[in-house]
Amino acid sequence: MTDPNLKPPPTVFISYSHDTKDHKAWVADLGRRLREKGVEVVLDQWDTELGDDMPKFMERGVSDSDRVLMICTEPYVRKVDDGKGGAGYEAMIVTAELVRDQGLNKFIPILRQTAERRTTPTCLGIRKYVDLSVDRNFEDGLQELLETIHKVVATRKPPLGPNPFQNNTPSPQKQKEQNALAAQFIDEFANPLTAYSTAKRLIEARDHSSWRRLVLALATLSAERLVIWKTERQPSAPPSISQDKPEPVWEYVAEGVNCYDPLLACLVAAAESNDRDFSGQLGWIDLVLEPKGWEKSGNTFWTEFPRTILYTLHTRIGSVLMQSGAAEQALKLLTTPIRDPYSSSNAVPIYLTHGLMGWQEVFGTTCCNGWGVLEHLVEKTAWLKDNWQSEDTQRASLASYFMLATFLEFCREAARADRAFTPENWQLDVPQDYCRLTEPLRAGYTLLIDQRSFLLRILEKNGITEAQVRETWPKWFTAIQAWLSQVYRRYGLRGGSLPHKALADDLYRDPLKL
Repeated sequence: MTDPNLKPPPTVFISYSHDTKDHKAWVADLGRRLREKGVEVVLDQWDTELGDDMPKFMERGVSDSDRVLMICTEPYVRKVDDGKGGAGYEAMIVTAELVRDQGLNKFIPILRQTAERRTTPTCLGIRKYVDLSVDRNFEDGLQELLETIHKVVATRKPPLGPNPFQNNTPSPQKQKEQNALAAQFIDEFANPLTAYSTAKRLIEARDHSSWRRLVLALATLSAERLVIWKTERQPSAPPSISQDKPEPVWEYVAEGVNCYDPLLACLVAAAESNDRDFSGQLGWIDLVLEPKGWEKSGNTFWTEFPRTILYTLHTRIGSVLMQSGAAEQALKLLTTPIRDPYSSSNAVPIYLTHGLMGWQEVFGTTCCNGWGVLEHLVEKTAWLKDNWQSEDTQRASLASYFMLATFLEFCREAARADRAFTPENWQLDVPQDYCRLTEPLRAGYTLLIDQRSFLLRILEKNGITEAQVRETWPKWFTAIQAWLSQVYRRYGLRGGSLPHKALADDLYRDPLKL
C-alpha cells in the first residue's frame, strides 16, 4: 500500500539532439544516473517506439514534467536558435515558443560542449547552467543538478545580523581618515606594479571571484582616468597627423592609452601565467569598448578612442601570450567577434577588423601610424620593459602575434574553394608593418614556429592539406611582398629575406632539424 504522505518523485524531460551515437549513450547514462537518485526521467530512447507522434510526445513531456533538461551541445543550441523542428529527432528540440509558453524557470541548461566559449539558446537569456562538458566535472555537476531537482538547499543563507555601525556615525576626523585611506588604496592600484602583484597573487591562489572583481575595478579606475585626461586635453586639439613627423600624434595617443596601464598590468599577469582560466577570460574587452562616463559624440578622434585603446591592449596582451607559449589563447583573442557600433552587420573577429589591427581615424587611417604607436609604447612604457620584457623582446612578441594573425588570414582564404589563388586578387586585412623589424622579427618567427603543432591543428581544422599549404603559401607570401613594396616603397622594403617565407617548409620539417 502506497504511503499517502510520500511525495511523488520529481519528473524531468530530457531534450537533446541526436548528434552522435556516443552523445545518445551519454544522455541515456545521465538519465540512468538521475533515476538511481529518485528522479523520474522521460526520454525518447525509453518512452517512444516506431510510429509514435514525436511532436506530441515532446509537448506532453515538456508540459507534464516538473523540469526540462536542455542538453546544450553546439548543434542543439544552433537548432533551438534556428527554430528547427519537423520530423524525427529534431522534433525533440525545444522551441523558443514552447519556452515562452511554459516559462523560463522550468528549463535547466546542461552544457556539453567542446568549444571554450560556452553558449546556451538565446531564448533562455542569461540562465544559470550546469556545465558537464568536462568529465571530471560530472559528479559535482550531477550533485548540483539533483539538489535543484529535489529542491534541496545545499547552503542555507545565514541569519541577518545587526548593523554594527548603527548609531555609530564616524566623527568628521574619522571620516577624513577613512577617505584618505580609500584614496591611498586607489592610488596604489593606479600603480601598474601594484596591480600586477595583486593579480599574480590572485592567479596563484586561483581566486576567480576576486580576480574578476579586480579586473572590473581596474577597468573602472582606468575609465575614470581616461575621462579626466580627455577633459584636460580636449580643449587643445590633437596634433595634425603628418607622415613625415608623426611622433607628436604618437605621444598624444600614448597619454590616453597609458590611463589603462593598471588594467594592462593585470592582464599581463594573466597572459604570462599561461592559465586559460584567467588568460582566457575576455570580458575586459567590453569594459574597454564601453568606458563608463565616455561621451560617444563629437570629433572622430574622441569617439574612436576606446577602440584605439583596445588595439594597443589586445596587441600587447597577445604578444605576452605568444611569449608565454600560449598561442591557443592568442588565437582566442584574435578571433573574438567585435560588432561595429555604426553598423547592424554581423560581428567580425578582431584580426579582420581594420580599426583594431591598426587602421583608424585616430592614426589618419594609416596602418603605418598604427604600428608607430605600438613602437612608441614599447619605448615609453618603462614599467613594462624594466620589469618583464626588454624592448627587443616586446618587438619580437608583437611580430609573433601579427604573424599568427597573418597565418589565420591565410587559413581563411586557403579554405575557400571558390577563391583563385593569385596574389593580385588578395587584399590583405592584417597589416604587415611588423616586417620592418630585423632581428626581433626572426625571434618572433621562432616563437611562432615553436608552436607548429598548434598551427598544424588549425590547418587540419580548416581542411587544409600539406599539399595546399606548399602550393599556396608561396603565393600568399608574394602578396605580402607586394603589400610591403607598395606601402613602404620609399624604404625599399620588399620582404625578400623575411623568415616566415619558409613557413610551409618549416611546418612539415622534422622538429629536430628546425
